[in-house]
Amino acid sequence: MVNDYFNSFTNGQVFNEPFKIRNLEFNVNFVKLYSSKQDNKIHYCAHTREVQNEKISNEIPELDTFLTDEEGKKFSVAAYVTSPYLDEKVNEERTSINFYKQTEAEILYPNEASQEEIRKAVSEIIRQKLAKYLAELSEIRFAKVKDFVQKHPRYRQLLKYKPEEIKHIPSNIPEDKMELELFKIQQLLDLEVKNEANEILRFIDKIEDKEEFKNKFNLFYDKIIEVGNSKLSEYVIHRKLVLDLLEKHIKRGDDGKFAREDAVHKLIFPLKKLSDEVGFEEHNLWVIDERLAYHKYLASDKRFDQMPGLNSESSDRPDIIVFNKPFAFANDDKPYASIVLIEFKRPMRDDYDENENPILQINRYAREISEDEVLDKNGRTMDFRSNTPIYAFIISDLTKNLRKFAMDAGYKPLPDNDGFFNFNDNYNLYVEIISFDKLIRDSKQRNKALFEKLSLPTS
Repeated sequence: MVNDYFNSFTNGQVFNEPFKIRNLEFNVNFVKLYSSKQDNKIHYCAHTREVQNEKISNEIPELDTFLTDEEGKKFSVAAYVTSPYLDEKVNEERTSINFYKQTEAEILYPNEASQEEIRKAVSEIIRQKLAKYLAELSEIRFAKVKDFVQKHPRYRQLLKYKPEEIKHIPSNIPEDKMELELFKIQQLLDLEVKNEANEILRFIDKIEDKEEFKNKFNLFYDKIIEVGNSKLSEYVIHRKLVLDLLEKHIKRGDDGKFAREDAVHKLIFPLKKLSDEVGFEEHNLWVIDERLAYHKYLASDKRFDQMPGLNSESSDRPDIIVFNKPFAFANDDKPYASIVLIEFKRPMRDDYDENENPILQINRYAREISEDEVLDKNGRTMDFRSNTPIYAFIISDLTKNLRKFAMDAGYKPLPDNDGFFNFNDNYNLYVEIISFDKLIRDSKQRNKALFEKLSLPTS
């Protein structure tokens, strides 16, 4: 009766395999369990009783789910390990086995065995016995990761360089957790590539034979280039999407209206933020000028009287102001090499009055900066008015009123006639008025080679 009950769960699928660790003899019984409750565990037994167990997936990650036999039936695996050695090592309560650590067993106690050694030996036998089933599970697991990578190409190189780590990703993991696991593996690969790149750079300093370099570092070099290209490809696609979205913002929407200026502003840089609060990849200042991405300090939609390091009482609020040096100054250093002002206007806006004239706004901001007190690291004022250059960009469509303001202020047309420029020597202020069309066109042109490399449209 008991045998019949046992066979109903195992289909008679029980296998026995002896193995040795040094001079110690062990035996493992494998049982295929056709039960709705998954096992896939190694059971350590002493005196004919189970004492403790652990998941086989700790060593064979594919076994975190059911297997499927030739008849399409699902089963899991139970591995029961017995040995006179385990009988000796079990505690009196039979609740745990006193294993030595692996290094101790290998070096200090040659007649001992660690749990790690037993687990690896049992797992190797399982791999041999279930090779066909495990291969199928590995293919399913890899196929799931590949499908995910198709939508997230930044992880594509992991399939080539980190296949073993990918195998440890649980097979039933949801997509949001999948990305987290892949990100962790990506961090390992990035660190690995960084170390290999440093090794190459150290070698280059003393290299004389190009053939020696090729023999020693060819595989590393290819790996570094491939991982770097993958990251660059994703970033280039991001740039194309940003420009496509900016083009959409400057067109009339389904409601017949144009986007507000803060929609354009947020696409370039988040509102009401300082540079320390925004990561390098969270802004798109490159749309205006690549060099702006490497600023030291930036305030977005902040009032002058709220900016650290400025002793200002003005409530004026430039859209973006960029300082190219931090506020921790040496006593004799000038606080900034230059300052950049950026002002956005709503696409196709033409209802400016004198107070909202963007040219007068920029002049007012420049005057506030030039007349303001800037503090050094000790809280003492520093004078930088005489020769600190200020650069300003007014991003706006060249509507009738704005063209009139520019002409009245003595601005000159840009060479392509899609904007204006002027230099106000009273404030050491250089200003460019740039149309949205020019902004997008110039940015696409700067990125053209990258877009073409990925076969992305450039027009």
